[in-house]
Formats: sequence, C-alpha cells, structure tokens
Amino acid sequence: MTEQEFARLMMDVADRAYLTTIGEDGFPRTRAMLNLRNPSLYPKQAELFAPHRKDFLVHMSSSPESAKARQIERNPRGCVYYCHPTRWLGVALIGDLEVSRDPDLRRALWNDGWEIYYPKGIDDPWYAVITLHPRRVEGWTSEGRFEFAVEGA
Repeated sequence: MTEQEFARLMMDVADRAYLTTIGEDGFPRTRAMLNLRNPSLYPKQAELFAPHRKDFLVHMSSSPESAKARQIERNPRGCVYYCHPTRWLGVALIGDLEVSRDPDLRRALWNDGWEIYYPKGIDDPWYAVITLHPRRVEGWTSEGRFEFAVEGA
C-alpha cells in the first residue's frame, strides 16, 4: 500500500477527525470533529469527496462565530488528524483552513439531524463550512513515519 493509499484509508475509516487551529496566544487548539470523509458514517458525502482523492481536501461543519472559526480567520494554518488509536496508526493533513458560508457547499455537506446544532436547517446563519486545503501529509504506520507533499498544493 502506498503512503497516499494509507492516508486515504485512515480518512475513510477513522470515526472522528481532530482539527487543530492556532489560538490568539499562538498555541494550538485541538478538538474532535465529525469525520465527514468516512463513507460508512456519512454516505451522502462520498460523492462530494470523490473528486478529492488526490488533493485530500477536507470539509467540516461549524458555526462561523465559533472560537475555531475566529482562530482560522486570524491565522488560517492548521491541521486535521485521523487515527486508529488502538493500533498506533495515524495521518495528519497540514495546510490552510478557510471558513465558508457558500450555500451550495453547505447544502452538499448537510446531514439530516443536524438541526440539533443548527435549528434553522441548511439556511441557519450559525451554519458554516470549514475547509482544509492540505499542503503536506504526515503519517505513522507499522513500518514507521512518512511524509509527502500534496499534488497541486
């Protein structure tokens, strides 16, 4: 299995993703997020992510007024980490984050039941999309550490 295939596999099977942003004080802030790249948990998004197998693009939902969104607006550098903690396997995607309120992207990412987070549904002003445009991927397999640049980054 290539390093790229391993990275995609980790993204496909991890039950959550960990988003790291940079706080106002310059220190990292990490939190667990829904792994919308996992097709068994979020089959509706499989089509959205299919064209991004090579560029490893990541989308997540959040409020545009959240601490993470404010941190991204101040400093767009960040990381999304996927892992299999009991097997000590993981992959980190490092790159630039952005917050978007694009209605087409919000619609494509929306999942039934998210009304618990965004009571007004897809058009809720508190619903936005965080996107990571990875530049580099670092990973850990049973064979050791690897790193590669993302195509087109």
